[in-house]
Amino acid sequence: MEQLREFLKILYIPSFGLNDIAEILIIVFILYKVISTLKNTRAWIILKGIIMLCVFYAIAYICSFNIIKMIFQGSIAIIAITLIVVFQQDIKKFLEQIGNKSIKQYFIDWKKKSKKQEKPERLSDKTIDELTKTLFALGETKTGSLIVIEKDIPLNDIIATGINVDAEVSSALLINIFEKNTPLHDGAVIIKNNRIASATCYLPLSNNPDISKSLGTRHRAGIGVTEAVDCLVLISSEETGKVSFVEDGKITRNVNQEKLKTALKKIKYYPAVELSLNPKKHLLNHNFKLKMLAMILGLFAWFAGTSALDPIITNTIEDIPITVINDSVILDTNKTYDLGEVQTVDVTVEDKRSIIDKLDKNDFTAVIDLSKLSYVNAVEVNVSVNNQTTEIKNIKDKVINVSLDDIAYTDFPIEIQTSGEPQEGYAIKQIDLSETSVTITGSENVIKKINKVVAPLNIQNVRDGQELQFTPIVYDKNGDTIDNKKLIFNIDKISAYIYLEKTKKIPLNISIVDDKNSAGQIKDITYEPTEVVIAGNMEKLDAMDSFDITLPVKIDISDDNNTKLTKVIPLRDYLPDGIYLKDENQKATITITYEPFPSKTFTINTSQIEIKNPHSEHIYTFLTDTINVSVIAQKDILNNLKNEDLKLEVNASDIIGVGTYDVTINISSNKNIIVSNLKTQMIVTPQATEEGR
Repeated sequence: MEQLREFLKILYIPSFGLNDIAEILIIVFILYKVISTLKNTRAWIILKGIIMLCVFYAIAYICSFNIIKMIFQGSIAIIAITLIVVFQQDIKKFLEQIGNKSIKQYFIDWKKKSKKQEKPERLSDKTIDELTKTLFALGETKTGSLIVIEKDIPLNDIIATGINVDAEVSSALLINIFEKNTPLHDGAVIIKNNRIASATCYLPLSNNPDISKSLGTRHRAGIGVTEAVDCLVLISSEETGKVSFVEDGKITRNVNQEKLKTALKKIKYYPAVELSLNPKKHLLNHNFKLKMLAMILGLFAWFAGTSALDPIITNTIEDIPITVINDSVILDTNKTYDLGEVQTVDVTVEDKRSIIDKLDKNDFTAVIDLSKLSYVNAVEVNVSVNNQTTEIKNIKDKVINVSLDDIAYTDFPIEIQTSGEPQEGYAIKQIDLSETSVTITGSENVIKKINKVVAPLNIQNVRDGQELQFTPIVYDKNGDTIDNKKLIFNIDKISAYIYLEKTKKIPLNISIVDDKNSAGQIKDITYEPTEVVIAGNMEKLDAMDSFDITLPVKIDISDDNNTKLTKVIPLRDYLPDGIYLKDENQKATITITYEPFPSKTFTINTSQIEIKNPHSEHIYTFLTDTINVSVIAQKDILNNLKNEDLKLEVNASDIIGVGTYDVTINISSNKNIIVSNLKTQMIVTPQATEEGR
C-alpha cells in the first residue's frame, strides 16, 4: 500500500484538450479494428496473453518490483521480434483484410430505413455444381486435387506463381488438369470471379504442429493458405479418395456432396453492407465487449505513452499580470503614465508536457521598465519563467504604447452605498466615516472623468458600533467603474462606524378627511403596506403602538378616473421626531373609491355679476347677456339650489386699460358646491368725461 501511495503521488495525469480526445478516439478505433479482426484467430490468444503481461508489468511498476521490471523491459524487443516472425502470416492476413475493406465498411453509412445492398455473385450455381462434380469424380479415381477459391482478399501473389488459364469453370477441364502425368496436375488451381484463373500454383505449407500426421503435403498446403489469406480450399485425397474442405485454417474431412455444396453456397455471394435501422443503437451495442476492451486499452496506451514519452509541446499561458518598474523616471517630471487596456500579457511556451501542464500565470513574471521608454513612448515587455528549462516562444503584445499625461488631483466627497441587512431586530441609525472626502491623484484625463466616489459597505449582520474598512470605488459619468490602479488615494483605507437602534413592527392606520370642495363622496379606502418597521430609542418605541396618519383628500372634477383615486405618500414625512423607518424611502399607496356628485347647469344674466374693485374711468360690459354655469354638489343641495343663490363677481383690479379681456368669474356662496366654466369675455371702455358730454 505504501508503494501504491507513493506511485499515486508521483503519477502524472496529463490534462485533456480537444486534440487529446481526438487522439484517444483514433487509438481506440484502431485498437477496436485490430481486436475485431484478430478475434477467433491464433493471434487472438496471443493478444490476450500480451494484455495479461501488460497488467503484470503495471503491477510490478506500481509495487516497485525492480527485478521483474528489468526482465520485462529487457524482453520487450525480443518478444516483439519473435511475434513478428512467428505470426508473419497472421500479420500479412490482417493487413490484407484491412486493405481489402472499403471506406463504407469502416464507417457504415446508416440510413433511416433498414435495407440490404444487392449481393453480387462470387460463385454461380453452375460453378458450384461443376466443382462438386469434379471433386467427387476425382475422389472415385483417387486422383489428388487442390482447388483454392478466392474470397475477399485477392490471391494475385499466388496466381502469379502458376500458369494463367482464365477459363470457365467446368468439370471436364478440372478433371483434365488434375489427371496424372499431365503438365498442369501438380500444384493448386485458383478460382477467381467464377472462373479458373490459373493452375500449378504454389501454396505455403502450414506450420501448425496440431495437424494430424495422416495428412499429406496437399492437405498441409490447403491449411497453410487459409491461415495466410481468407479463402476456401477444396481437396480430394490421392490416397483415400475422400473429399475435404478447409477454411480459416480448419479442415473438415470426409464430406459428402450435400455438405460440400453447403460450404460453397456460404461463399456464393460477396458480402453486402447491411444498413441499420437504428445507427446509434447499432454503434453502441454491436461488439459491445470488444469496444469496451478497446476503450480501456486505448486509454491505457495513451496515458502510458504520454507519461513515458512526455513529448515536447507548446501552450499559451494567458493573463500574466504586468509589473511596472522605474516609474519614478516619469513621476519625477510631474507626469503620470497609463498602459491603457493592456494590464496583462499572454505568452506561448514550449517544454515537456509534464512541465507545461503544471504551469500557470503565477509561474511567470512580466515586467515593464519605464526607464527604457522610447521616444515614441513604447516599451518592451520582458517575461521570465521560474522554471529555467521552459522556453518562451512568443509574447503577445510584446511592445506596449504608454500614454503620458500631466498629474492632477481633486477632492471628492464620499457617498455611502450599503448592501445587506444588519442583525435581526436592528436598523441603521447612523454611519460615520473616518474621512468624508478623499483626494485622488492621477492622469488629468482620468481625473476629469470622475463623477462620484462611493463607500461600498456590506452591513449584513453588522453589530452596533462595529467598524468597517473599505477601499473607495470610483465611478465615471457613465456609471462605469474606474480602475483604482490608475489612481492614487491620499488614504489607502477608510473606516466606517455603524450605529444601530432597535426596531419595532407596528400597524399602519391611514384615515381620510374629505375636503368640503370635493367633487364626490368617498365610499372606501385601501392602502399598502398595513405594517411598518420603525426604529428609534427604546423610550419612544415603547410609546408608539401604531403609526396613524390622517390625510385630507380633495376629489377634483378634473380627475380622469371618476370612481377611483390613487395617492402615493412618503411615510417618513408623517413620523414624529426621534422615530424613523428602517426603510427610509418606504412609501404608502392609497386607493380611494368614491361616487361622483351630480352636476346641473344654471343660466345666469351677466347683469347679475358684480364688478369688484372697478376703476372709475372705465366702463365694464360683458360680450354676452347670459353665461352657463355648471354646478357640482350633493343631490339634495343641488335640488334646492336657485339662481339667486349663486353670487357671481369679477375682480377688476387686475384689468388695466381699455380693451377686450378674458375674465374669470368667482362665486361666493355658503353652499358646498363646485362650479366650472366660469370664464367669459369683457369689454373695457373709457368713462365719458365732462368735456365729452
